[in-house]
Amino acid sequence: MQRGIIISVVSVFFTFSLIAQTQNCLQNINHPGFNSMFQVVGSDTIFREYILHEPASYDASTSTPLLINFHGFGGCASDYEEYVGDYYSLNSVADANNFLVAYPQAAWRPDKEDTYWEPGDIGGSDIYANDIYFVEQLILDIADSYNVDLSMVYVVGYSNGGMMTYSIACNRPDLVSGAGIVSGALLDSDCVSDNHVPIIIMHGVADYVLPYAGNQYYQSIAEVTTFWLNHNDIPASSQLSTTLNDGDVLWESYSGGSTNTCLNVYTVYEENDEEAGHVWFSEPIDGLTPNEILWDFFTENCSPVNTNEQMQTEANLSLIPNPFFDDVQVNSLGQIGKRYYLYNGQGVLKQSGNILSEEFTLSLEDLPAALYFFKLGNTVEKILKID
Repeated sequence: MQRGIIISVVSVFFTFSLIAQTQNCLQNINHPGFNSMFQVVGSDTIFREYILHEPASYDASTSTPLLINFHGFGGCASDYEEYVGDYYSLNSVADANNFLVAYPQAAWRPDKEDTYWEPGDIGGSDIYANDIYFVEQLILDIADSYNVDLSMVYVVGYSNGGMMTYSIACNRPDLVSGAGIVSGALLDSDCVSDNHVPIIIMHGVADYVLPYAGNQYYQSIAEVTTFWLNHNDIPASSQLSTTLNDGDVLWESYSGGSTNTCLNVYTVYEENDEEAGHVWFSEPIDGLTPNEILWDFFTENCSPVNTNEQMQTEANLSLIPNPFFDDVQVNSLGQIGKRYYLYNGQGVLKQSGNILSEEFTLSLEDLPAALYFFKLGNTVEKILKID
C-alpha cells in the first residue's frame, strides 16, 4: 500500500509549524519505546504517537505477530503501557510468546478538551480526522521497521479503547485477525464490512461507567453478544458456558460462524474479592491471567481456551418465556432440591431458593424490567424482564 507522506521518527526537534494532537501527554516522548508518525495535510503538519514494546526474543529474520492495545478516554500511551504492559504484565506475556505490542496515543480533541478515540470510518486519508485510517497507517509504520506478520495483527482496547476496537472489527476487519474488548461498549449500529473476525469480550457486572446491563446511551452485553452472533453468522445454539473461579466468572463460548469465527464472553462478578467494575482485569481466571486468555484466544484459531472445569451445556435447564413479563417457568431435569440464585446486572443477589420440581413457576413481578442471571450449579442463564 502506498504510504505517501507519512514518516516515522523516534525523536525530533520541531523547526516548523506542527499541529500537536497530544498536548496533555508530553511524557510520552521520554518513553524508550516512543515513536511518532507525521503527515502533511494542506498547510499543516500533523503528528500521531505510539509506544512500542519489542519482545526480548525478537528476531528481525522471523515474522512476528503484533498486538495493538488502545487506552481509555483521557489516557496517555506511556502511562497505559506502564499500567497494563508493566504492572499487569502484558509485556511479559509478549516476551514469553514473542509478539510486538503497540500502545497508540489517542488524539487531543478540542470538543471535549481531552484525548480520546473516535470510532467510525469517515473515509479520507487524514491520520488525525480518521482514527481507522490512523490504525491502518500505524500497522504499516511498524511494519516498516519490524518484520510484522500481517496475518497475525490483533487489536484490543479498554473502555473508550474498547469502543475503538469494536469499530475496527466492524469497519476494517481486513486489517486484523481478532479483536478483544475489556470494559468497552459497542457504538457502531452497523458493520460496513462483510468480513468477520473472532471477538472476545470481558466485562464486569458492577461496571457503572459502561454498564453491563446497558442504559440509554450504551447497549447491554447481552445485546452486544446478539449483535456479534448475527453479524458473524454464529449459531446461538453453539453456546457452551461454565462458571470459573468458584462462580466469580461466567464464561460463554460460541463457535461455527463465518470464516470459522467465534465469540467468547467473560462476565466477571468479582475480582480480587471486590465487585468487578470498570477495570482492565488482572486476577487469574482458572489459572490464566486475562492477558494470557486474550493472547490464547487470538492464537488458538477459535479453539476453546483450556479450562480445568468441565464445560456445561444448557440441556438440563430452560427458562421460558424469555424475555418475560412477570413469571418464568423453570424447567430442569434431575435438579430437584438444588439451590438456585437470581442476580441483577450489577451482580446483586435478588432472590434464591430451592428447585421444588422439574417444572415450577418463578414469580418475579416485583422486580423492575432489566437483565437478570439465573444460576443453578455451574449453569447460568440470562433472562430479560420487559414492561
